[in-house]
Amino acid sequence: MKRLEDLNYYELLNIEEKATEKEIKDAYMSSILQYHSDSIASYGLLSDKEKILMLKRVEEAYRTLIDASRKKHYDNNILKLDESKESDTTEPQAKTQTTEKEKEDKEVIINGKILKNIRELKGITLSDISKKTKIGLNYLEAIEEDNYKLFPAEIFLRGFLKSYVKCLGLEPKEILKNHPFFKLK
Repeated sequence: MKRLEDLNYYELLNIEEKATEKEIKDAYMSSILQYHSDSIASYGLLSDKEKILMLKRVEEAYRTLIDASRKKHYDNNILKLDESKESDTTEPQAKTQTTEKEKEDKEVIINGKILKNIRELKGITLSDISKKTKIGLNYLEAIEEDNYKLFPAEIFLRGFLKSYVKCLGLEPKEILKNHPFFKLK
């Protein structure tokens, strides 16, 4: 059995080399949940320091695999994958089609508490984010508490949340798509 540090990006995200963009994004979101401080999956197995390192590796894996040119470089030069094997990504259509129910079951909800845990694991303070984004601490606290009533309009919540997530080094589009406030819409 490999140590976590020795896993390649595909193993780290628990996906196949021919994973689709959606599968990579889903695996990324799932991995973030797996390594945050309140995760039952990693409770007692990893220290907070190890969880921070894993979150950084997950982020690095995601950024590499989601970008076609970086992925190709990683596959060819780091993993030394056979290019003929890489281009054989055709699957029977029945296998690639998923029902709406299966898609809903796979979606991961990222709420304020999880974002707060990720922020704390990365050692970032709300003051740091406030200074960098020019967003008031009261709004940042409201995001982490899922207190949406404080925001004068949805557009403010969306913009502030996007800036907050960028400061954490996460993918804003995926977080917004999987945030409980916007899922209710």
